[in-house]
Amino acid sequence: MELHYIMGLWKADRCSTARGVVGIKNTQKVLLDKFQKFVEDLGMKPKFRQVTGFSTTQDIYVCNSRLRKEIEELFQNRASSSEENILAYFGGRIDGDGTISAKESHFRIYYSPEEKSEAEEDSEILKRLGIDSLVKMFNIPTLEIHKPRKFAKMISKFVVSPQKQKELKLLSA
Repeated sequence: MELHYIMGLWKADRCSTARGVVGIKNTQKVLLDKFQKFVEDLGMKPKFRQVTGFSTTQDIYVCNSRLRKEIEELFQNRASSSEENILAYFGGRIDGDGTISAKESHFRIYYSPEEKSEAEEDSEILKRLGIDSLVKMFNIPTLEIHKPRKFAKMISKFVVSPQKQKELKLLSA
């Protein structure tokens, strides 16, 4: 389950597309700490760098071709994972590139322009779990969850971000 969460977070916030690199770029310490613990539990020593652009972010990564291949293969076969592992994947994806608003009653996951087919596949995976969703094209592919309250109840234990946890609690109340 932990690997599925990391896979989702990595797909949302990967810091490099270089071969053999597995890492995330984020501003939230809790997410960076979770990734750090994951790789350290595997016996790897992560590397860190600070990146300044529109805001200052932290990259944390390891260079490990075996782990990269395992995550990529797991991602390609995510549709056949257990419901719990699928929800863990979406928890990571939401922590990285999701927005939740209880006030506006919306729940969205954003994808990069070249990931439209991944968004469509994720929508199909959610439908098999009984969650209605649709991929819309704004400037980028956006997976919009319909009836977000049901999904909020299912996903809440898999989301780590305190801000998103707060919105999930409000949405599912």
